[in-house]
Amino acid sequence: MGQEEQKQPSEQKTGINFVFKMPFDVEKRIHAFALIHLLHKSFPRAEFHFITPKHHQEVLYLLPFHGYYHEWDDLEVTNPFEVHRYCANMKITKTDVFFCLTENTLDASIGKFLRAKQSIGYAQGMLQTMLYTKPIKKPLNHHLAENYLELYKEYTNNFVSTELKISGKKLEPFYKERFPYIAVDLYPFEEKGIESFWIEYFDFFQGKDFVLYSHEEKDRSEWILKNIIPKLSDKNRYHLAKPKNFIEIGKILGDAQLLVSRYNASSLIAAYLGTDSLIIFEDVDPKLTAPFYFYANWILLETSDPTIGEETTSKGSELKGKSKVSPDVLFEKTLEILKE
Repeated sequence: MGQEEQKQPSEQKTGINFVFKMPFDVEKRIHAFALIHLLHKSFPRAEFHFITPKHHQEVLYLLPFHGYYHEWDDLEVTNPFEVHRYCANMKITKTDVFFCLTENTLDASIGKFLRAKQSIGYAQGMLQTMLYTKPIKKPLNHHLAENYLELYKEYTNNFVSTELKISGKKLEPFYKERFPYIAVDLYPFEEKGIESFWIEYFDFFQGKDFVLYSHEEKDRSEWILKNIIPKLSDKNRYHLAKPKNFIEIGKILGDAQLLVSRYNASSLIAAYLGTDSLIIFEDVDPKLTAPFYFYANWILLETSDPTIGEETTSKGSELKGKSKVSPDVLFEKTLEILKE
């Protein structure tokens, strides 16, 4: 069974060993960073091991402290026997605490097979309850990060401040010759090319540098050159970036003045790295997924749920009546953030 690690510890350090089963969705993994930061602050000598899906495992590189990752392939680990074999092959001498950040029963069994002194996770049904030493009932309608922070509170009995703010690793700039720019994640695309919304948005600017990219794995650079850039206003300068992974996306975003993006992993990474963001929500509830625990300023615009407000900001969570965002509103909010 294939299993790779970032770096094997040369010897067991004095302190606690934490093992985490990370979720598949990259967005959920980033939201879980709040839990990991708090544990690192409370237990600075602890050793952190991340059992992580192979899919975009590099996002863990954005954490500003050392840890070890262990690749997990859902296609290879499909039953308890394979979970046992996986755990037996892990190069880790002890597991003090296992945190399960998914609701999957096979994932919950990892703590048993690692002989964890404590295992903590959200339990659904009797079987999962038996697999944890500290099973927790999952709260309804909580923010994703707050769901993970409940595991911290269960383990430490400590209060978690709503003022908690975290930030990621300082990365080298994507461009060696640095210049001020707005980063725009153009994903998703329409078959006919770029939406008229974006064309109108760029047309409001003059003499501005934009770095355009797509966070999806498929290389869209040639397609963007052919179908998007020729349609944009020639009053600005457009730089097409070709990031190979989320580390390179982090380098783009960490040096940007601002990110403009739909809600996705890019929008969370920008906020985590301290870059201000304009985030367009369409089919996800910002009350459950907005980057509340990151240092950057951000503004959320547009939702499809009429019960969610038009605008929420990092400086206040007042929810207003729904109003579909327009290019001129996005332009105004861009200027608002750039002036701060």
